[in-house]
Amino acid sequence: MAFVPGSCPRDPLTSSLMTRIMGEMFKDFERRREREVERKRDHTRKRQEV
Repeated sequence: MAFVPGSCPRDPLTSSLMTRIMGEMFKDFERRREREVERKRDHTRKRQEV
């Protein structure tokens, strides 16, 4: 899923739109991964407290 800017037709609208979509997907992925890490950390912390 590698996106190379400028590889699509020379249409600034399309390229900027694709870049924005890729950025949003990447940010969403990062956020989801952070949430997973936080949940695991909470889980281990609770287990240590008991």
